[in-house]
This record gives sequence, C-alpha cells and structure tokens, in this order.
Amino acid sequence: MTIYDLFRETGRNDRYFYDTEKKEVVDLAYYYHEYFKKHPEEKRIPMFNTLPLIELPGYKELDHKGMMSYFIKEIVEDKSIRQELFYILRRHEYMDAFYEALKKHNLYKDYCDMSDDFFRQIINEWQEEHNVKI
Repeated sequence: MTIYDLFRETGRNDRYFYDTEKKEVVDLAYYYHEYFKKHPEEKRIPMFNTLPLIELPGYKELDHKGMMSYFIKEIVEDKSIRQELFYILRRHEYMDAFYEALKKHNLYKDYCDMSDDFFRQIINEWQEEHNVKI
C-alpha cells in the first residue's frame, strides 16, 4: 500500500503517524501494541510528546469531499454519472459508495491519478514542514 492509497482510505476517525525511528507509517494502536511488547515492565501509556511520532495529514487536511467534487466537475463528462456522484457526496458517509460508483463506471483509475497528484503536493509540504522524507 502506498502513502497515496493510505490517504485515499483515511476516514474521519483515522489517524496515522510517521515513526521517525523506524522510518515507517503506523497507526497509534499498532505503535502502542509494539511498544508494550518491547517494554513489558511499563504500566502506563507514555506521554505522546515523548514518542518519536509525527502525525500525518488527517481527514480534514486531505479534504476528500473537495477533491471528489473537483473530479466530478473537471473530469466526469457524462451528466447522469455526474448526478449520481454528486448525490453520493450529499451523504454523511460517502467515501466507500463514491469509490464503488467510480469502479462501476471505470473511473477509479482516473480518480487515483488525479488524487495522487493532490496527495503528492500535501505530502511534499508535510515533509518540508517536519524536515523528514517518506
């Protein structure tokens, strides 16, 4: 899975981090699981600011709905498909249904290409801000 795939699947409650020691992307539950395996004597969860983790851009920063709207307006030509996709975006939980509709209409690869460019810009800014390279 690429960082772009991870971003595409990042939902409202998902948080991912870059572990600066291991040079890998982790979620917090996995990180703590591994931490307590290595430090069984620890009884408390360590303070977050003491961990070698930097939070990756989250759901809000990725702006899925804005990117999906842009894709519909700029890429999708068929009026009935546009209507179907815009209708999906009106839902509270829209991501899975949107991706399924894209696959049904053979537009998923086009969407991935466009969103990869968008995510590339976000990750480049994030890397510059945090002085790390993924």
